[in-house]
Amino acid sequence: MTVTSLKTRTNRINQTPLSGLPNVPVRDQTPLERLLALGWDYDEDTDCWLSRLRKNSDGYPVLSLSGHGLHEVGAHRVAFELWRGPIPAGLVVMHSCDRPACINPVHLMAAPQRINLIDMSEKGRAHWQTAKTCRHLHALTPTGVRYADGSRCGTCRRNRKIHAKVRNAAAARWVALAAA
Repeated sequence: MTVTSLKTRTNRINQTPLSGLPNVPVRDQTPLERLLALGWDYDEDTDCWLSRLRKNSDGYPVLSLSGHGLHEVGAHRVAFELWRGPIPAGLVVMHSCDRPACINPVHLMAAPQRINLIDMSEKGRAHWQTAKTCRHLHALTPTGVRYADGSRCGTCRRNRKIHAKVRNAAAARWVALAAA
């Protein structure tokens, strides 16, 4: 993968330099100016524009629109709106390149969340496809193997069955006592 700094490159859309913005206070900058001023890298192999902004817990670069970090928006959403217009209601912005840091408008598209989840699952990026343990840290069955109840953790499945039997037995005792 070859990544070069965009300080020496130009914007492919209108051939303007991507750096050298005037020293405008952050609170007075437009979202586009902030995206460009904070920098991004160009990946020649994938044609991705990789943002250098701070990333949230999901790995997506975020832009603070309020200036105080109170209202953060994904940089990919800002890039989509700046180059393609508002995001239609009920749709999310998804990456065709599968790189959360990419803000190249050519790689961004608006789609229903259902389509985004199907795309993620088909490409093997879903967390449930790569997990090695359940939330209780028990080893999972091999990928793709599921029990009839949909789970992949045999230990948790056995524990649920045991607890269900105990609950049912306790409920039966209460019903018997109430009937007596």
